[in-house]
Amino acid sequence: MDTKSRQKRRSHLSALISAESKKRLKDHSERQDRSMSSLIEELIGILPDDGPLRLRTGAGKGEAWLKTHQGLFSGLVSAKDWERQDRFGDLLRKHVRP
Repeated sequence: MDTKSRQKRRSHLSALISAESKKRLKDHSERQDRSMSSLIEELIGILPDDGPLRLRTGAGKGEAWLKTHQGLFSGLVSAKDWERQDRFGDLLRKHVRP
């Protein structure tokens, strides 16, 4: 495999792991005479491929939660809050019906 096709196939990954995990990975890679990257690729290959996420339809916990909490903020949110130009105002306009 030439260098160009290999560079296309691989990409850089940064991960924060504990020092103990890094030591275990390094020790195992030395025992197996393989790179740590190849071991990580093998471990990722073991993960199940769930495919695209499917949204649940129909009645569920969300619908029951909505019925329980409907009107929870009535009287607590004023018309001024809808006009606020900050994160709170953005969230109100996006998620809450007046």
